[in-house]
Amino acid sequence: MLMKRFSGYVVEMSRSQYSSRVVQKAIECMHDARILFGEYYGQEIELACDAHANHIMKRIFIICDWMHYEFIVNALITSADTVLLLLSKHLVSI
Repeated sequence: MLMKRFSGYVVEMSRSQYSSRVVQKAIECMHDARILFGEYYGQEIELACDAHANHIMKRIFIICDWMHYEFIVNALITSADTVLLLLSKHLVSI
């Protein structure tokens, strides 16, 4: 029942300070969290750099099996934009 309510809103909720905690808790409590973070397809880089969504990604890496979040890691590794985004956000003073 809860999954039906989250469906279509997971990315938006992940970017919010308070609802991102709800998503984290749902991932911790669910038997198959892939239903939730499957909505991250195509938005992995932006979410990894988001102040709130990156905490959900960390939680996914800790709780879930590699095969369930491999698409996130592959997107981050294969994208040249990842390096540029990280540099622009974290190493501006260089």
